[in-house]
Amino acid sequence: MGKCDDCMHGRTCGFRDDWTEECYNYGKEETNMDKRALGRRLRELRGIDRTQDEVADAVGISRNILGKYENGQVIPGGDIAVRLASFYGVSIDYLFLGSETKRSE
Repeated sequence: MGKCDDCMHGRTCGFRDDWTEECYNYGKEETNMDKRALGRRLRELRGIDRTQDEVADAVGISRNILGKYENGQVIPGGDIAVRLASFYGVSIDYLFLGSETKRSE
């Protein structure tokens, strides 16, 4: 795995857009998104029935980066956000904004 040429974060950490190869972390203004609220929603969705290791393995990321998402330190990139939303059965809007309810299964 290579590093991001712009900010030296790992390519699989969620900072890089796989489609455009653009770094989310370099030269961009801080987003207005509430990272703590996103992290809280991710923790609530995981609940007590699943471990971070189980979710991280299912989604294809490291437990360490999932912990950073859940603690509101990092916002997941597009591909990872889609995988998390799909895994939990929620919309992207719910995941990032909390504005929609969970999708029915």
